[in-house]
Amino acid sequence: MAEKILSPGVFTNEIDQSFLPATAGPIGAAIVGPTVKGPVLIPTIVNSYSEYVQIFGELIESGSDNYQYLTSHTAKEYLRQGGPATIIRIADPDSVGTKASAVVKAPDSSEGEAKASGSVTFNAVPSGSITGDPDEVQIGNVQFTFVSSSAGLQNSSTQIFVPFVDSLDAASSTTTVAADLVLAINDNELSGNTNLGVTASNAANVVFISGSSTGTSANLSVAIDATVVNFATAVNVQGGTDSSVGGQDLFTIEVLGNGPTFNSTSSFGDDNILLPLTSSAGNDQFSTGNFGGRPDNFRFEISQRNLKKGTFTLVLRQGDDSTKSKK
Repeated sequence: MAEKILSPGVFTNEIDQSFLPATAGPIGAAIVGPTVKGPVLIPTIVNSYSEYVQIFGELIESGSDNYQYLTSHTAKEYLRQGGPATIIRIADPDSVGTKASAVVKAPDSSEGEAKASGSVTFNAVPSGSITGDPDEVQIGNVQFTFVSSSAGLQNSSTQIFVPFVDSLDAASSTTTVAADLVLAINDNELSGNTNLGVTASNAANVVFISGSSTGTSANLSVAIDATVVNFATAVNVQGGTDSSVGGQDLFTIEVLGNGPTFNSTSSFGDDNILLPLTSSAGNDQFSTGNFGGRPDNFRFEISQRNLKKGTFTLVLRQGDDSTKSKK
């Protein structure tokens, strides 16, 4: 480019047009139709059929049968003659934007589970009279009433008569009373009259009550007959907790591709909603899952957990591999 002054205020400017912008490359024929996979409604240039198969797939697998879209046949015949082709994939509107996904969950754990417990301490021998002031221990909604004899008395779902020996033990005057209450509690549970969900044991003049299983169902109130001063002292049977650890959603894995090839039914289970599979590989692997059972699908595996550092390894595997031969 040169600039010349012809006269004051008059200039000439030469524009060099010897550099010409490159023209657009060939796009070949436009082939529009359904494909197994690939970007939806995005024109994509392919230069060979192998490149087409890599991006858009070829066969649809259904059980032991294979099917092929006419789009694939057309692309194969056209690209056999050479030259590029522009492929535009169309798809069911319902499948556009729908991506196969799987949720990685925390492992099930027994952390937090505990049995309820409590104790009753006897300070005196009960009177054993049901006509005067009875000596009773109420656990939950069941009254355990001490009687010198249970003859003619009928237990019910809310009242259990506890016969005891009205005598003093040289070592501990109430040891026999504690043992009799233990028998009544455990026999009552075995008989099915109520569902306290507790078991009992004794040592000296103390009865230890605990839940027969973990959970809050055995959290019970224990009441002592208030009309008898210093008969016994008790605390509530409390502390049973249900497991609150395990099963929480940690994170979600989602494929980039659209369409049924990424979540087609396979031998790994129901893959329309892709849930993680239960791991049987040991404690170092708490969740495995799959995105179907095809080469285009993915399976995932969590391993090498370090609970102290809070780290883990996420392995993405090819959908049709096996545990013994991972890809």
